[in-house]
Amino acid sequence: MGATAALPVGIYNKLKSVTTAGSVYAYVSGRLYERQAPLDAALPLLVYRVVTNVPDRYFANPDIGAEFQIELYAAFPEVTAGTQIDTVNDTLFTLLDGTTLTISGYTGGAVMCIDRGTVEIESDAIYAISRWRVWANVSA
Repeated sequence: MGATAALPVGIYNKLKSVTTAGSVYAYVSGRLYERQAPLDAALPLLVYRVVTNVPDRYFANPDIGAEFQIELYAAFPEVTAGTQIDTVNDTLFTLLDGTTLTISGYTGGAVMCIDRGTVEIESDAIYAISRWRVWANVSA
């Protein structure tokens, strides 16, 4: 499996790795979607996507560096929606920043947050979008 296909699987597996109360997974009731949520999906939900078309390769080195983003959505005007998204964004940061993704065919998978985003309002939803960077080495 190439990095383009393996990276979303690694992201998904990390997001569902903690399912206890107070986790990102529990907050969105398991509604984790790659690239786009269904139009009729219940809120809250989370969408993750790789934002680099092809993971970066450095010179002739087959190691990768890629960016991905995570979007958290909640219903609005829920009085506590903004506070909840801030809390979940903090939990997401703790889950991912400075940790390692398991990416098939690669070792390392070090993750770093490059933008935690801010809470925004759009029609009937409130959301926060964060951006992340991952580096991995091809398995020997």
